[in-house]
Amino acid sequence: MDILEQSENESERFTALKTPGFEDEKDMSEIEAYLGSIDPGFVKYASKLDDAGVRKKEDVALLDKNDYELFDIPMLDWRKILSSGSAVAERPAGSNDPTVEAAPQNPEVSSNSASQVKVATGDVRSIQKRKLQKFYKIYNPVKADDTETMEKILNEYRGDYPNMWKHLEQKYIMGKRTERKKVLDTKPNSKSEAILEGIAALYRENIRELEAKYKFQDFHSPLMDDIDFKAKPIVLLVGQYSVGKTSFIRYLLNRDFPGARIGPEPTTDSFMAVMHSSTEKNIPGNAAVMDRALPFKTLQRFGMQFLNKFSVSLLSAPILESISFVDTPGILSGEKQRLGRNYDFSKVVEQFAHRADRILLLFDAHKLDISDEFRLSIETLKGHDDKVRCILNKCDQVPNQQLLRVYGALMWSLGKVFKTPEVLRVFVGSFWDEEYTNPHNADLFDAEAQDLISDLKSLPRHRVTRKINEFVKRTRQFKVHLFICEHLRGQFGWTGKDKKQKQLLASLRRGDEFRAIAEKHGLTLSDFPNPERFAKIVGNHDMKAFPKVKKEFMDKINMCLHNEVPRLMKLLPNESAGTNSGDGYNPFADNEDDEAVLDPSKRWVVTSAQKAEFDNKFFNLKLNKGKASGAQIRNIMMQSNLSKNTLGSIWNLSDIAKDGYLDHEEFALCMWLIDLVKEGNSLPTYLTVNMVPVSKRHLLEFNVTDD
Repeated sequence: MDILEQSENESERFTALKTPGFEDEKDMSEIEAYLGSIDPGFVKYASKLDDAGVRKKEDVALLDKNDYELFDIPMLDWRKILSSGSAVAERPAGSNDPTVEAAPQNPEVSSNSASQVKVATGDVRSIQKRKLQKFYKIYNPVKADDTETMEKILNEYRGDYPNMWKHLEQKYIMGKRTERKKVLDTKPNSKSEAILEGIAALYRENIRELEAKYKFQDFHSPLMDDIDFKAKPIVLLVGQYSVGKTSFIRYLLNRDFPGARIGPEPTTDSFMAVMHSSTEKNIPGNAAVMDRALPFKTLQRFGMQFLNKFSVSLLSAPILESISFVDTPGILSGEKQRLGRNYDFSKVVEQFAHRADRILLLFDAHKLDISDEFRLSIETLKGHDDKVRCILNKCDQVPNQQLLRVYGALMWSLGKVFKTPEVLRVFVGSFWDEEYTNPHNADLFDAEAQDLISDLKSLPRHRVTRKINEFVKRTRQFKVHLFICEHLRGQFGWTGKDKKQKQLLASLRRGDEFRAIAEKHGLTLSDFPNPERFAKIVGNHDMKAFPKVKKEFMDKINMCLHNEVPRLMKLLPNESAGTNSGDGYNPFADNEDDEAVLDPSKRWVVTSAQKAEFDNKFFNLKLNKGKASGAQIRNIMMQSNLSKNTLGSIWNLSDIAKDGYLDHEEFALCMWLIDLVKEGNSLPTYLTVNMVPVSKRHLLEFNVTDD
């Protein structure tokens, strides 16, 4: 967002502030008025479209769905704009829609229509040329400045741009090496990478050998390697057949990927990891588990039959530079399919769940039944509840009243399976790259999609914190495992080993042994594994043969938990640091060497008394969905008699959501900053943590990795 500048023509108006609500409608261009009629927040995109030659609403109909990248407009917003543009193009002349002008009756005006179309076509050609230049910069830099070749290509296809892009994609992307530079390989080590290396070294040098000694991998999850700590966040998708798992990944990638098969029948018959690479290819499972650069070595334990049903799809896509996906086979109903598998599906899902950063359970709004295998798979996710999100897909095909019933039925079914009082987050919508079948809930679906994408975008930012959390959780579980091993080992005497083992197994199933250990060491039963499952596994081991747990082992574990982990936590960079250009820059961006950690517990600078005073002003305004427009707040800000440049900077700091509106907390911050400056203090260049309302601190989760 631009700062306020002194207007040459009218000294008392905010004519230079490019924020919705700050311009008079009569000063708006046609494209600004058109975008504002779709959504007031879209006016900020007018300058981007105008720079590209799109100045009329009819021009929008000539663009395609992939042009949002060219204009740097969010995909969901572009979808709305494009949908409205198509409606304008298809609406017949003489329509009663007040936003559409009637067909011109003046012959002179009619005679100019051909020239107008010609101008629009020329603008689209220039857009495609810039898009082509951007394409070549990535995939063939040698041709990026070869305007003659680009003109030749544009002339050859004569406006048939979909075919042009299809052929270029086949030539440069699908299955062939590209010339894209390996930027990721040349990145210097960041502070985040150093912390991850520290966590990996802690585990490798202090914990891993002990886990192997006490067979922890048999009871919990396989031993970890360095790549497991350093890998990008993984999103696991699980669901029954034809719920849209593969389509959802394609929706996020905005392109097909090697090995993808989509259809109404069960098409995905294998596990597929979708990851980033400058070279596009498909790696079979047996080769993938041997690649030390991939975090899949532990999958070898599921055998050859599983590895034949596993592959890694490598391709270039922006979102894959910070997140990887794992697609799973669609789950069918009935016992026949479960018996037909040559590997334990639920165990494989459990293994991926341990390594995943987010688990998405997908449901079709038309079939909510949870099959036995699906139920088993969901039950293996217990202990990972914080990672689970649910998606109710294909809701655009369901009427409003029925959608309410479907949503309620899904929540009831999930409650029976998860058996927890907490309500799971369910995203409702239609997550694929086609238009909604019925647009009756389009705004709701768009908002849900935006929330889901924001949730996924937050994963890279918190990768380091989450890896530390997983390390601490695993180490604490291992510590409990050692208490159990030492307790069971101490129950044996010189004779009667077999009889004592049977007694202990029965006592373990009842939970008696765990209660005794918890009481002795001051633990809670929730820290212990499932008694039945533990007894089943330990029955295959000789309990008396467990090694003695030495004091030095416990000291080493405590040193990691109480000394080394806090030391690494202090090194955590400010995960909000980063730079963005344009309107959506981050006002909290700090020097990348700043080691301050955002603390949600810090008290807000606006006191209760000040907030009450500011609320009296705010709630006397005419609000739209709880927010006030720039035009309304302008008048209040002007009463401060501060310069326009200062007020513009205050607006930039206060508009945390960057939507051109202020809610009651943003307004309170705005008033507090004005008072701060009026008292003779300097206006800060960025917001410190205590200046940000507690409820707004999550908005720092934008698409910036912790690298």
